[in-house]
Amino acid sequence: MEGHAEEMVKEAVYLKEEIGGNLSIKIPVTAEGIKAIKQLKQQGISTLATAIYTPMQALVAAKAGADFVAPYVNRIDNLAGDGVQVVRDIVGLFEGCQLSCQVLAASFKNTQQVHGVGLAGAHGVIAGPEILKLLVEHPVTESNVKQFEEDWKLFYGESCDSVIHTQ
Repeated sequence: MEGHAEEMVKEAVYLKEEIGGNLSIKIPVTAEGIKAIKQLKQQGISTLATAIYTPMQALVAAKAGADFVAPYVNRIDNLAGDGVQVVRDIVGLFEGCQLSCQVLAASFKNTQQVHGVGLAGAHGVIAGPEILKLLVEHPVTESNVKQFEEDWKLFYGESCDSVIHTQ
């Protein structure tokens, strides 16, 4: 959403009316976006402040009434910054100021970044399915599962599946 605060608010109200439910509207952290976040907070519409590159942008958005902030971890890294450290700093600011705004880190290139923001205290992540899939995959886990199945067959003489499905 680009443009003036009034346009962002109008679009947000329309989306809330049309979609309803547990909806949070993405608003960029610009001067106009901060105005829109304030107005939407007054109307009881949840917002996610997006396109965050610094802890101060996140703090301003949270103070304006954003329910969530989305620092762009990989994009910060690409600008010679430290995206995980930015998340850590945001979490620290929010805790120090006793703000209820949640940090939903976004923009990941690898699982190490996701792991890092988790350790930094992020409340959640916004990640694509390819990254999420890699978070749970590990070659040793697969080999362990195969070994467990082989051990079961050696001890019980049948597969785990046949025992589970016949009961």
